[in-house]
Amino acid sequence: RLHEDVAQQLLRRLADVVTPEHVGALDAFVAQWSTPPAILHHPSEEEKDPRAGPASHLLLDFAVDMLHRTGSPDALPALRRVLATDSAALSGEAAKAIGSVVAHAAAAAIAVAGPARRDLLVEFLGSDRAVLVRAALDARESTEDPELAAQAREALLRVVAGLNDLGTYLERLAPEDRLAVATAVVEDERFPRVSVSVAVAVLTVLGDRKDSELVATLAAGARHRNWSVRHVAAEQLGRTYSKVAAPALLELLKDDDGSVRQTAQRSLEAIANYVDSRAKWEERLK
Repeated sequence: RLHEDVAQQLLRRLADVVTPEHVGALDAFVAQWSTPPAILHHPSEEEKDPRAGPASHLLLDFAVDMLHRTGSPDALPALRRVLATDSAALSGEAAKAIGSVVAHAAAAAIAVAGPARRDLLVEFLGSDRAVLVRAALDARESTEDPELAAQAREALLRVVAGLNDLGTYLERLAPEDRLAVATAVVEDERFPRVSVSVAVAVLTVLGDRKDSELVATLAAGARHRNWSVRHVAAEQLGRTYSKVAAPALLELLKDDDGSVRQTAQRSLEAIANYVDSRAKWEERLK
């Protein structure tokens, strides 16, 4: 019945001294705060009862942080309680907030899993829940362990439309693997619905190659529903410095968004300048 602010202060103090011995108490706390109706009601300031503050995702997030700090595999059951949190009845900011807590819990579970870590990664990568796959992609094994690396690529493509971002996953891949993953994401039929962060990341990987062979794939990036992704597609097409990119860029001159049209124009000019300069110098150096 503690007021929410008091509970938060106590959890912050616990952060300085938490040990594996506190797992049981934290588990009991999570059991109370991770189930309806606790997470389902978020009263306005006017509705708050000064004797007992409303349930808050912050309290649950603090508890997840404490469980993480214990570093103990014994914390896994409590973290799994959080992963099982039913937020189906939530919407808007409340659903987003609880989703953030669940993502935190997934990362914490991997961090404290100990001997069960590999099995947990296999479980998360085999899940259809993007939040679990995303946590597993952050693990070093997702790129270093050949078996898990293959499963990670398959998992990413399976839930790609539900991923908010890719973290450092792409950066940790070998160049050819990075290219293969980026190509597969852009060419996927769900690409128009992929998050802006994911779409920009994979298009940038392709553009970094400055390869005319990738023009068709980069052009496919222009079918994204978000203007900022189409802007990046136009920008990366220009980085190929290839006449082959011109038809796709000419099409982007008809885009509904002015920023996309301007970027396409600049990319066409960059390609034209490159082609002209190359022809001039090749002639002079004969």
